Amino acid sequence: MRLVTTPLLLLSLTLAGSAHAAAGVETGAEFEALCLSPDERDRRACQLVIEVIRAMDGFKAICIARGRSADELRRVYIASLAAHPERAARPFVTEVFNALRDAFPCPEQ
Repeated sequence: MRLVTTPLLLLSLTLAGSAHAAAGVETGAEFEALCLSPDERDRRACQLVIEVIRAMDGFKAICIARGRSADELRRVYIASLAAHPERAARPFVTEVFNALRDAFPCPEQ
């Protein structure tokens, strides 16, 4: 999964104008710092990365209703790490996915 997510992460951050901020971001804690940054470009980069991860949900495990803002999804991730601090050292891509899946599960079919 890292081979796919790394280029998408870099593309998202480049589009957000914050590629410099994401250099070396791997863990949940490092990504959380980007999401909580006082720099609007960093927060926007965080939001774009979360949107990319949501869009990559090939498992159809995340069902986010229309109208949810990118900032709301960013706050869901931050709240998830606050509730589960043991996840902070894990890869952030996995933890973003887990946070979104937990907050917006799809109904079982």
